[in-house]
Amino acid sequence: MNILLGIVTTILVTLSQIMMNTQRLEYDYLIAEERLKQDIIQRQQVEAALQESENHYQRMVATVPGMLYDYILYPDGNNKFLYVGSSCHDILELNENDLLADISLFWNLIRKEDVQRLQEEDVAANREGRIFYAEVRIVTPSGCLKWVQLSSRPNPALLGQPAIWSDFLLDITERKQAEEQLHIALHRLDTLITNLHSGVLLVSKDGRVEFANQMFCDLFDLAETPDRLRGLSSGEMLQKIQKIYAAPDDALARIQDIVAWGQPVKGEEIAVQGGRCYLREFVPIFIDGQRAGRLWQHQDITERKQAETMLNQAKMALEEAQRLARLGSGQWEIATDTVIWSEELYRIFDRDPNRPPPTYQEHPQIYTAESMTRLDATVQQALDHGTPYVLDLELIRPNGSTKWIIGRGEPRYDAQRQVIGLRGTCIDITDRKHMEEKLRLSLADTQRHDFQMIALNRMDDLLLACETCQEAHAIIAQSAKMLFDGYAGGLAVKAKTEPDLHLVAGWGEDHGLLPQFSLPDCWALQRGEPYEVTDPAHGILCRHFTTPPEYPYLCLPLTVQGEILGLLHVSTRGPLFEERFFEGRNLVIKVSESIKLALSNLHLREALREQAICDPLTGLFNRRYLDETLHRELHRCQRNDEPLAVAMLDIDHFKHFNDAYGHNAGDAVLRAMGDLLKGFLRAGDIACRYGGEEVRGL
Repeated sequence: MNILLGIVTTILVTLSQIMMNTQRLEYDYLIAEERLKQDIIQRQQVEAALQESENHYQRMVATVPGMLYDYILYPDGNNKFLYVGSSCHDILELNENDLLADISLFWNLIRKEDVQRLQEEDVAANREGRIFYAEVRIVTPSGCLKWVQLSSRPNPALLGQPAIWSDFLLDITERKQAEEQLHIALHRLDTLITNLHSGVLLVSKDGRVEFANQMFCDLFDLAETPDRLRGLSSGEMLQKIQKIYAAPDDALARIQDIVAWGQPVKGEEIAVQGGRCYLREFVPIFIDGQRAGRLWQHQDITERKQAETMLNQAKMALEEAQRLARLGSGQWEIATDTVIWSEELYRIFDRDPNRPPPTYQEHPQIYTAESMTRLDATVQQALDHGTPYVLDLELIRPNGSTKWIIGRGEPRYDAQRQVIGLRGTCIDITDRKHMEEKLRLSLADTQRHDFQMIALNRMDDLLLACETCQEAHAIIAQSAKMLFDGYAGGLAVKAKTEPDLHLVAGWGEDHGLLPQFSLPDCWALQRGEPYEVTDPAHGILCRHFTTPPEYPYLCLPLTVQGEILGLLHVSTRGPLFEERFFEGRNLVIKVSESIKLALSNLHLREALREQAICDPLTGLFNRRYLDETLHRELHRCQRNDEPLAVAMLDIDHFKHFNDAYGHNAGDAVLRAMGDLLKGFLRAGDIACRYGGEEVRGL
């Protein structure tokens, strides 16, 4: 029993251990499975990173401007490519598979004179285990010559294994061409500087001479050649050249100031010995913002200065001659619309010589519209047909006044005989124009004066022939229209028996005079002298107008020996005639003298006639008038078959009355009889004093 119990116990213990081992195995399996999953994930991540790295490498290789390749070197010299970049086709014009199969294709492209040098450098670099660079020429299958740069780097090799090299091939054809062009340009620059007429000195940033040309040595009387100057310090160079300056101390101080200032200096003139003159320029040289040196340039301008002096003297002489002649010159470039004026032309046009002259497009601003129109037509004619021109032009000064010039011009041609502009001269003829205008006005005044004198003399002749005042009034009105052309006016006369004046003649447009006015209405009649109003808006006006006048006028009283015969009135009808009106006062006075003389003569003639045919006591016609009239009236009545009555009247007992009361009383009776007859007789009847107190009626 105990044995059986022991066996069962043993079996149970064994089963328990088996179960524990089984559980441990299951746990270990789970752990191993988890680790396997992690390893798979890590391997997948590593493979993805490796693929991304490969892709990145391929992209990088595709963007590299050259060709990457690897090759292996065998001891027997039978080398081969392990890898060739895809850009080999662009550079070598060969397929990468062909190169991998046969490396000799690459060596056959290299020019023979470069192969040995490349192989020697390759062997030396392989032996020394270093990177090497080489630039060789290749000829592609298409025959194109190219420059390429080879750079090789050895890779670590396993013991007993052949060496592996990684190379980079870069097409440097364009760089080589640029270097060739640069070399040619530098050679040309060196030739240019060597043969330049200017002395050039290049100093490094540390103050050492780097370059000088032969002209620099010649200008400063240096015995050394340019090569001997290279490397000298600034102080040593200054000691050699200071002797050439007219004022050495001042010149050296100026050079030190220029260097210290460090700014470019252009066109500085310096005086040297022997009366010569140099032109100096200084240019600081900067590379990447850092001072790298300085460049000095000197040029002998002695002959040019002498020529400039002579040219300035000639120019001054020309300008003085132009000033004396008042003649300026200029030219016009069509392509750029550039105008060039001489000094005198600036003075003629009253323009600032420090400012550029107006372009042709701006010429309408300096000429009147009429002159600009003629100038445009003339210039176009000259450009189209190549003809010179001469014309008078009126220009506008900056202050608004005008001036006259004579412009003469002709076309300018280029080498192909194409018109490229105009050149010409201008003469100030303002004084001549003013003189011509004065002469014209003087001639016009003379002609107008002659016409007025002719018209005045004709009026005088006609007035002398007038029998009545009515005829004189008509002649005065007609003559005044010609004498006072452009003016208005009128003639008013006064009868002996009436206090007022009556308008008997008028001329011009709207003279504005009243048909009848009194003596106090006119200031000229009140004062007994001419009365002139130059500013109607502020002057004291006469009162013989229908409406207040707006323009100046002149009133002249027609007075003879204190007797007022009438009034002559003349006025302007607009501002255009005011100046001529003031100039014509003398004419108005002359006309007034002629008018009052004529009217006085007519009044005197009528008075004499009246005295010859009238009885002064009774106012009746006298016996002489009766004798003249009776025969005329008889013949008229016979022609018209009309009757004629003649009455004879006298005053009874007149002699007795005259003796009783005296002659004065008798004269009063005779005057009363005359007034009685004149009051009762018809206008066509005639009463004449035949003698004494006898009267005949016809």
